[in-house]
Amino acid sequence: MADDFGSLQNHCRMLEVIATQLSHVLAVQNTGAGRIELCSAMGADGLTPSAGLIEKAVALSQLPIMVMIRPREGDFVYADSEIEVMKSDIAWAKKCGAAGVVLGVLNHDQTVDARTLRTLVQLAYPMEVTFHRAFDVCIEPQQALEAIISAGCTRILSSGQERNCIEGKKMLMRMAEWAEDRIIIMPGAGIHPDTISQIQDAAFPEYHMSGLLRFQPEGKQSEFFGGQYQSDLEKIKQTVARLAH
Repeated sequence: MADDFGSLQNHCRMLEVIATQLSHVLAVQNTGAGRIELCSAMGADGLTPSAGLIEKAVALSQLPIMVMIRPREGDFVYADSEIEVMKSDIAWAKKCGAAGVVLGVLNHDQTVDARTLRTLVQLAYPMEVTFHRAFDVCIEPQQALEAIISAGCTRILSSGQERNCIEGKKMLMRMAEWAEDRIIIMPGAGIHPDTISQIQDAAFPEYHMSGLLRFQPEGKQSEFFGGQYQSDLEKIKQTVARLAH
């Protein structure tokens, strides 16, 4: 899988955004974003989307779709039964034609579960695999990065082990040095039009933002069941425009 990295690195200053509904997928097509992370349950920081949403999103999107593979909220230490669910979800995403999957697996000691990760990456092939922000709780970041590279992942989504990628910029730059072009380091968390200038000078090839806006519809339905998300198209376009400079 490392053989593909040369072509992947050609994505210069590309922005990935999140979609949790088919309407989001369709809305962001002409914003300048380069890729979509498809997930559900933003209130739980993103879970695996439904089989139907994966199928329709891949079929209708002109942008590559990366499918979140996270069977539950909480930590990233999974039981064998949960790993089996993840395998089934990966197989479905691949069958639907997704560009890749987004996942992360850890041991109880907050190290990368290298054996499970390798199995999942092999199952996903030839799709891309992003190791998500589970990386940000690993106790030995350089060791974790090496384990992720060895497993064959395409990229790491990270805030540099801080609350957001602006605060974690130094760690992200260190990660890029450790990686030596063997894997893509993609900053995420805290990226929007007002902050992108504080991180883009480090010249990462890819960036990740939610691109979502939470709103509260009127009426009793909202009162009973809460708000929902819509794509913040203007902020996505503004961020893309500032990345271009």
